[in-house]
Amino acid sequence: MLSKCVVVVSVLIATGLCNVFAQDTQDAIEPDVTEQDTIFQNSAESGEETALPLRTPQDIRSDVHFFQFFNKDGAIDPNPYMDVGLGYYDYNRASSFTSGVQAGMSMLSMLQLDAEINFVHWDPDYDQQETGISDMLISVRCLVADFGTEEHSQSKISGLQISAGGYVNVPVGSEDIEQGNLSLGGFGAARYPFKFGLVLAANVGLDYIETNNWRSTADDYEISLSLGVGAIYPLKENLCIVGELYKKTEIDYLLASGGIDYQFASGGHLRAALGRGLTDTVYGFGSTDLMLTCRFLYPF
Repeated sequence: MLSKCVVVVSVLIATGLCNVFAQDTQDAIEPDVTEQDTIFQNSAESGEETALPLRTPQDIRSDVHFFQFFNKDGAIDPNPYMDVGLGYYDYNRASSFTSGVQAGMSMLSMLQLDAEINFVHWDPDYDQQETGISDMLISVRCLVADFGTEEHSQSKISGLQISAGGYVNVPVGSEDIEQGNLSLGGFGAARYPFKFGLVLAANVGLDYIETNNWRSTADDYEISLSLGVGAIYPLKENLCIVGELYKKTEIDYLLASGGIDYQFASGGHLRAALGRGLTDTVYGFGSTDLMLTCRFLYPF
């Protein structure tokens, strides 16, 4: 059953990639040329020294999301969205297949609220297969510094966005599928766009996690440090490469991943990624050896 699901996920990703590269370049979303852009261009040709053009949401790529630290991001997505997808995760002594949904919305252009829940099929080598609902992740973040405004247009850090937030993992899932764990934490995150298109991102957080399922039979709580770095590079206006490296200290988690984000003319985003774990644990509950995911995000 699980192998068939993996095949389905692989076919979805392959189909998406074929659509990306078969798409005629004339269907790409072209940026609008504003009067201000014309002024900067004319000034540059005349040799006059002018201020850098203001960063826009397209420069910061706020509509392009990361896969591993989707909710721990420095940018605020201006549009409400719904993101659905499938995922396959292969551990040392177990594997899981997930299908789920996450949704979010911004308020006052500076506050972001997100929620996520999944349907999980858990297949351990040491026990019988189990299926159930995952815990629910609820997160909120606030934009605390925005250097994309007019007053920062001449700054070397023009375009930088910094956010701070927190999350809670509500234990509504079953312990049979390694869920039912309460965790919460806080984080700080940032995005910075370069003029040639590259967007760099980083985040750091402290997580208060319940460890009863994967380390011992008794309830236990530990504080874990999380660190993430990522990059978004646009190959063209509607196609981006997304790379990430994410580390969690207390559960021996270090995962590198790479993926694509393709935006259709309707505004929807086809997102697919492949990840590889760089650490391993005795019971296989650290970073996954293999991550394969395909998702579709639609903004409203």
